Amino acid sequence: MLTIGICDDNAPLAKRLSAAITAAAAKHNLAVRLQIFTTGDALLASQKPFDVLFMDISMPGIDGLKAAEIIRRRDSRVKIVFLTAYPEYIYRSVSLHIFDYILKPVKPSKIEALLLELADYTTREGQRRTVSLLVHKTLKTFDVEDIYYLERTRRKLRLVTRQEELSFSGTLSQAMEKLQPFDFVYCHKSIIVSLFHIKQLRGADILLDNGEILPLAQKRSASFKKQLHAYIAGSTACIL
Repeated sequence: MLTIGICDDNAPLAKRLSAAITAAAAKHNLAVRLQIFTTGDALLASQKPFDVLFMDISMPGIDGLKAAEIIRRRDSRVKIVFLTAYPEYIYRSVSLHIFDYILKPVKPSKIEALLLELADYTTREGQRRTVSLLVHKTLKTFDVEDIYYLERTRRKLRLVTRQEELSFSGTLSQAMEKLQPFDFVYCHKSIIVSLFHIKQLRGADILLDNGEILPLAQKRSASFKKQLHAYIAGSTACIL
């Protein structure tokens, strides 16, 4: 079942969107549970986890961008779909990793296609992506999306994840063989980083969504940016 939240201060539009989702779900035999919020404040106060959030950007009080920023800090997996009549707002969605955006007025055909894509993506995402690395002579398995970066320092590898930091023996090239299929790239001769966790590029600095800053080596800059742009173009993320 997909749990879906709709947040839009235009109540009639929110109801039409809810009806379009319900109709598309019934047509394709998808189970969904819906809840409507008319303010960003109400959505944040609910504290409920959702698989998908359809969010208006321009709302009184806490707008959609700010609400999405707070929600993203709580939940890295929720799929955020922005609703807007102003496409230029999309480019303010720095680091939010949005799934898609819908221009108003909302078309039922767009909702149907998007719902099918969301259902397929959520099913595939449910199959955990993991990688196993040799840590202190023991094979340890990590969820790929939990890994921020891996750094060679003082003849050791330093692994930084959401849960912990580990230091162990090994080579960066061997680790890269396992991590490269999961969108990890070299940003420096001694660092490989997850493209998923990149929030912003600032000159020669790479800002991650955990607040850390990594260096981008000048001689790797062109190749790195090319890979990052390809990742953005081929994924559902929106990174500026």
